[in-house]
Amino acid sequence: LYSHTGFVMLGAILEKVTGKKYGALLKEMILRKLRLHNTGFSLAPNIQAPVLHAFTSERGKYEDSTFWDPSWTSFSGAVNSNVCDLASWEQAFGTGALLTPESAAEVTATTNVGLGLNTTSLYFGLGVIVNNGWLLGSGNYNGWHTATAYYPPSQIALVITETEGPGTQNAAAISNAIFKQMSLVLTPQAPITVPQ
Repeated sequence: LYSHTGFVMLGAILEKVTGKKYGALLKEMILRKLRLHNTGFSLAPNIQAPVLHAFTSERGKYEDSTFWDPSWTSFSGAVNSNVCDLASWEQAFGTGALLTPESAAEVTATTNVGLGLNTTSLYFGLGVIVNNGWLLGSGNYNGWHTATAYYPPSQIALVITETEGPGTQNAAAISNAIFKQMSLVLTPQAPITVPQ
């Protein structure tokens, strides 16, 4: 299961074992190999332009949160990117580009099928939701919500980035509804379902 603490520990271990900073390792082992030139790691509140401004009511008032300090996210979330690089990342993740075939198979293994609400058509893999063959991911951070989808048989990658409006209740529900409608057109044989 995902946890911020797990990523902080893993980042600290990687730095100790290699003698290199986490940002340098990320660039060397992932970003350069995948040619993600508009993606970077920073514990400072700088984001390369152009940037979609984020807004949130997290602190009791609706405000611009674009340049809030991300240092609390540490190794688990201090990466910023653009939608083009996110689509490239989603394809690399979906194809297992940086993994052995065995490790790539583990990502979508049906290990959780039959547990709780996990079914063969909608289940949680290893860090990814598998929904009728689509690989879905999402993240929330300081008023932003980004969701990605990748359909391996057709190599279709989708990325949605949105920010909160004054009355936004559930940004994930909005992106899920958009993905569902897009999949009905792009892959009618395997539409993304939205859990009730």
